Amino acid sequence: MRITVLLFIVCLAGCTKDVRQAPPAVPEVIYVEQVLYVPIDPSLTKRCTVAMGPLEQIPQVARDRRKQLETCNAQLEAIESIQGTLVKDSQ
Repeated sequence: MRITVLLFIVCLAGCTKDVRQAPPAVPEVIYVEQVLYVPIDPSLTKRCTVAMGPLEQIPQVARDRRKQLETCNAQLEAIESIQGTLVKDSQ
């Protein structure tokens, strides 16, 4: 009986592991660029109306349409001037 207990203890002693852990890895710092674009003013994306009128008012309607077209083109030029530009870094 003593021999079996002794053999059992010897077997268990042989099963132990030599646990050696590697030192923990130092985390690597990763910088991620955050790209921010300039927001476009909602007044620039407002839809343009089209002047309508009876045949007797054709000259006035034509002048109104030209004025609306120039306004619409000015809005598009303002959008094109800021579209795709980056926000200045505040740091």
